[in-house]
Amino acid sequence: LPALVLLTCSVAHAEPLAHVQGVRDANLLAALELAIGERDTAPDTPETSAMRDARTAADRARRLLRSRGYYAARVDTFVDDSGSARLRVLPGPQFTIGQLDARTGGDGDARTHALAAMNRPNGSPLLAQRVIDAEARGLRALQNDGWPDANLLEREVIIDHAGSDGLITFRFEPGPFSRYGDISRETGGWNPQFIARISPL
Repeated sequence: LPALVLLTCSVAHAEPLAHVQGVRDANLLAALELAIGERDTAPDTPETSAMRDARTAADRARRLLRSRGYYAARVDTFVDDSGSARLRVLPGPQFTIGQLDARTGGDGDARTHALAAMNRPNGSPLLAQRVIDAEARGLRALQNDGWPDANLLEREVIIDHAGSDGLITFRFEPGPFSRYGDISRETGGWNPQFIARISPL
């Protein structure tokens, strides 16, 4: 019983780094609270510490909002009458993927191949993970289907605030298109037929 009481008290004293208000979407609010996190220790100089907590929480909130496509979000910081750090968040519209394109150094076949593998999620919410996944599918397709030396270059993301969408351009360095040449086999004292059976190409 004493152990249960101690555990309950420990949980009760966990304080968020800052309280969030203004967000009606329950899922977005939960994600923001998780990203902001909790205060490590009790503040020693309440007002100064609370404003510092609010600024730290605001930075974390802005990163989370951008990763979820809220590029026009507004995050204001303040300290309430009780001395607690607070954020007033106005998410604004969730931006969408307006267009996906690829640059492959003039290799038209590589560009077509990479774009086909991305599934082109135009019109979908502009989520950071969705962009990363599409880029990875494009690279994997190139490497697996004839461009084994393909590499990623820096992608370009242009945000259109008027249209609430984004243009994403992926850049690949495909390298030369390659085919298998002649295959030779050095078996030493092994039976060539046995090696052929256990190591199909």
